[in-house]
Amino acid sequence: MSSPTTPYFFVDTNALSKLAPRYRATKFFRSYAHLPSVVIKEAGNPEDISILKELEKSITPQILQNLIKIMEQVPTRDTRLVDLYGNKGKADPIIVAYALTQDSLEADGLFPLHEVYIVTNDKAVREMGERFSIKVLSSDDFIRQIDENS
Repeated sequence: MSSPTTPYFFVDTNALSKLAPRYRATKFFRSYAHLPSVVIKEAGNPEDISILKELEKSITPQILQNLIKIMEQVPTRDTRLVDLYGNKGKADPIIVAYALTQDSLEADGLFPLHEVYIVTNDKAVREMGERFSIKVLSSDDFIRQIDENS
């Protein structure tokens, strides 16, 4: 019999900004939320930056390989996921790449240890995550998870 999985939440900048510091200080958030470095940079300098930095995940070669897979799925003129000229969505394809990488690590094991989620309010990120079979939660859904588990 396998042990139950624990959640692994990759939190996007737009969802992070909706979480009040009291949510970000909870044991649940600090145990299960993961923040790509680019999300930390986009967050600016909130009062609880030290908590956020504890959850920071560095980029790896596998994440970069998955970023290529993700960007191959974006039509040439589609700026919904990322718009480099408009300086929008820099973290969006990267957060999907982090989740895809963790999800593939889980799939490689006999018994997955984590259930991988992207937490975002961005429709394009949601669609891309779902395209790669990653579960997606809104910030409101994530807040409910925190409330239920705190």
